[in-house]
Amino acid sequence: MTEKIKKKAKYNVGQTTSFMIKEAWGYRKSIVFFTILSSFLYLTLDMVNLFAAPAILGTIEQNKSLSTVLFTILFFTGMMVFLNTLNGYMDKNIMIGRTLLRADKILSSLVIKSCTVSYSKWLEKDFIDLKNKSNYSVDSDFSPAEHIWTTYEKLLTMIMRFIIYTMLLTYASPVLIIFVIVSSLVSYYFDKKIADYIDSFRDEKSSYITRLNYINGNLKTDRQIAKDIRIFSMKPWIESFHKKTLNGLKHIYLLIEKARTKSSVISITVTIMQNALAYFYLINLTLKNGLPTSTFLLYFSAISGFAALMEDVMKKFSELYEESMGISEIMELLNYKEDFKFDDGKTLEFKKDMPCDITLKNVYYRYPEAKDYTLKNINLHVKPGEKIAVVGLNGAGKSTLVKIICGFLDPTEGQVLLNGVDIKEYNRNDYYKLITSVFQDFLLLQFSVIDNICPNEENRDINKAWNALEKADLADKIRNLPNGIDTHVGRIIYEDGIEFSGGETQRLMLARAIYKDSPIMVLDEPTAALDPIAENNIYKSYNDIAKNKTSFFISHRLASTRFCDRILLLKDGEIAEEGTHESLINQNGIYTDLFNVQKKYYEDSKKGEKGGAENENN
Repeated sequence: MTEKIKKKAKYNVGQTTSFMIKEAWGYRKSIVFFTILSSFLYLTLDMVNLFAAPAILGTIEQNKSLSTVLFTILFFTGMMVFLNTLNGYMDKNIMIGRTLLRADKILSSLVIKSCTVSYSKWLEKDFIDLKNKSNYSVDSDFSPAEHIWTTYEKLLTMIMRFIIYTMLLTYASPVLIIFVIVSSLVSYYFDKKIADYIDSFRDEKSSYITRLNYINGNLKTDRQIAKDIRIFSMKPWIESFHKKTLNGLKHIYLLIEKARTKSSVISITVTIMQNALAYFYLINLTLKNGLPTSTFLLYFSAISGFAALMEDVMKKFSELYEESMGISEIMELLNYKEDFKFDDGKTLEFKKDMPCDITLKNVYYRYPEAKDYTLKNINLHVKPGEKIAVVGLNGAGKSTLVKIICGFLDPTEGQVLLNGVDIKEYNRNDYYKLITSVFQDFLLLQFSVIDNICPNEENRDINKAWNALEKADLADKIRNLPNGIDTHVGRIIYEDGIEFSGGETQRLMLARAIYKDSPIMVLDEPTAALDPIAENNIYKSYNDIAKNKTSFFISHRLASTRFCDRILLLKDGEIAEEGTHESLINQNGIYTDLFNVQKKYYEDSKKGEKGGAENENN
């Protein structure tokens, strides 16, 4: 196994503690108060346990009456029952607040960050890794975002116990305190070395867990993938990959358990030495000075408790450090540097009839860690209301150009101007409001039809939604559904949901784009899953759909481009040809060759259909 370089946490324990207290204070102040109160209750219970046996034994040694002995026993027993009951009640109530803080506040913040972070961050491996790690820090009751409060509580109790034990043992023998502290520090040193060794597997373990989640989540449960698994006989490969991943994770856990066993042996050895010295010193003190049995028991319990306390304190600090690493990752994700301006950008007022003049000046784009530019020296001016078609072979840069225009990516070099102003200056969310789109990899919500068309319930316009469905040629289908526009889509959440075909789903996404009614429209292969008749109907209504909008139409089917004002043909990231359908055909260039290939394909298909019909008649 290759040795891993341990990455230092960006935020230290003090900063993560300050973050958690601030989050709790802003969400529920009671979380902080109850943590402190619970620490005092545990301290009180610990002191009752420490003094109970010596106190009871002391009454017997002093020949107190039976009633006094029984009262002492009942008093300490009652205190223990009361404090244990109160602690149990506190723990249950405290847990609710801590769980809500983790799930409702911190987890929600991470989800919002993931949904609003600059799109370009999703292309960065560091961001994806950090997102996965931060998810592990909030995914359960025992994750750092929740369990760290238990660690704070225990540490606060231990610090107060340390003060009391120190005062008590200083009276007995300062030498014992020094020995216990030194031996505990030795034990901690080895524990820390072992903890660092275990932590060195953190990233590798996270990587294996991510792979397992992918296999158990995506590969095993995604219905879209299930067909490929069966057709291409992927089962042996998946089983092999799953086995290799489990073996890798098993090997890491085996190394971790060996390290923990070594830590336990060291801890037990130190404890035996501490107890042996304590017995020797106290027995000697009893024999020489006539130390009462009750006092002997008190001192020995204090020494044992102090030794255990020192070990627990060290371990808790190590635990706090580990959990702080998880909190640090959460903070790092929440504070992840943005590429775009949002609230600090210029306000861009939304108007559905706003003229949008778009200019790309000397635009280059290279994806992170890529050697070559995907787009090279793109210069383009699109007038308000102009309809632009973007065509080209796979890998020509069409989708990247669209992402640049949509503001998902900023050019590596060059500018994108909206009405003469660089879009980098605007609040990027305001810019997104100006764009409506249908992408190849769209999001189909597993809710109702109307939720998919208009997710915003506050400003929902049913008549406008039906109008969008009409233009997308899907209204008749929706009218015939059991619950019409309120029918559930998909069966992941609702059992009564319906399944749309690929073409119907694409038309639903087109209806969503039409409903938004923004001044810029982007259609990335919007008819790829449609049959020829449905596709022709969309083409016929395209002028109406994109009326008065600055629109971009990306397609592999060149027949669709004649509905546009201008065609851009991309090749190797550059605009190789530009013009109307007729002008490009007359150039006898790349566009003409592509068009003739597609034309020949359709003509051959028609001839084949005609010949088959004639043979059938014969």
